[in-house]
Amino acid sequence: MALRKENFDYTHERARAMENTQQTARQDSVSVEISSQLYYRTRFAAALKDLTMRQYVEQILDEMVPEINDIIPSGYPPTREAVERLRAFREQVFRENNSQFMGDSVEELREIREER
Repeated sequence: MALRKENFDYTHERARAMENTQQTARQDSVSVEISSQLYYRTRFAAALKDLTMRQYVEQILDEMVPEINDIIPSGYPPTREAVERLRAFREQVFRENNSQFMGDSVEELREIREER
């Protein structure tokens, strides 16, 4: 029986393990605090479907949470029409305040700090 280097060389396995670790590290992960009872219920439900906790939770969230494209109204980024409406609103506020400019709050804060 001939022995081969591959039978004793675990560098390939280590390389695969490191590659998997790096792929996992590239993915964003978020910690969420839930009750222990809900955690065990979720873990049990994931096991029944032969999924990991991560796969199960991502599947549920993907089904329940709408895509961002559905939430962001059309016209994003701002259109010329939206900018014009904003300018008209600014002019309306200016007229309602007896044509007095509201001022730059950042400059006012700096002046107050200097006075101290």
